[in-house]
This record gives sequence, structure tokens and C-alpha cells, in this order.
Amino acid sequence: MIMMLRPIFFSTVLLGVPLAVPPAAAQAAGLAGRVNCVETNQKLDYACTVRIADAASNEVVGGLAVQVKAGMPSMPMAHNIAPVAARETQAPGVYAFSIKLDMYGKWAFSMHISGPRQELLVDMLDLSPGDGDLGAGGHGHHPAHSSSTRPSE
Repeated sequence: MIMMLRPIFFSTVLLGVPLAVPPAAAQAAGLAGRVNCVETNQKLDYACTVRIADAASNEVVGGLAVQVKAGMPSMPMAHNIAPVAARETQAPGVYAFSIKLDMYGKWAFSMHISGPRQELLVDMLDLSPGDGDLGAGGHGHHPAHSSSTRPSE
């Protein structure tokens, strides 16, 4: 800690030039992702989309490689859901994937983003029986989002 303070002290006091450190607000805001899933006519089989946008401007971001992993925070390491690749749809910044879960409940969807931008995003969904049930010809609905976070890096 003392070693790091000396160059700043030297720069400010002896040279009269403050060390330029960009404020946190000036740094890139990153990406934001919102997952929506509807249960297909197969129990616990979900058709999902994720909209990925710039967190500051809310402009969608296309051309990304997206890997999605689902886990239950209340039961760490209890479920072994294989990661799935999401493919970009015709709608810019919207990626689609199918996933088969083990049970209903609160799921954390981790999205590993690579390509022109790299990030890890997490969105929580509380999935219950019949969420967006398309088997009866319904239009489906989106399950409750309990939170949407972007882990600090």
C-alpha cells in the first residue's frame, strides 16, 4: 500500500501534476441480459430467449457468442445442467436457447458472453409449473424475475 502511494505523492507534490485516474462513471458500463423462458409441452423443458444490451445506453448488442448455464443457488452443486449455446435470432441482440431443468424453483441463469465484448451476466428466474405453458395452445407468460445482477469482476 505504501509503495502505491509513493508514486502518487511524487507525481502530485514534486511534479505538481496530479495522477490521472478515470472515475468509475467514465468506465464502460458493461452489458445487461434479461432471460425469459416458457415451458414447452414437455415438463421442465424450456424455450428461452435472452436480450443482451449495453447497460448504459440500452442498445442491443449483436454478434456475440453466448453460453448459458443454469443452477439453483439454494442447492449449489445439486444439479448438473449442461451449458447450452444460445443462437442469435433475427431480432438483433436477442439470443434463443432450449434448456431442460431438473425441477421447478429459483434458477440462476449464468450467461458467458464472448466475441467483441466479454462478460459474465446472471439473471434469476422463479420457474413454476405451467409458466408459459404452450402445450394447450396458450401464448405463454414470463415467470417472475427475482433479480437481475451483473457480478463484479
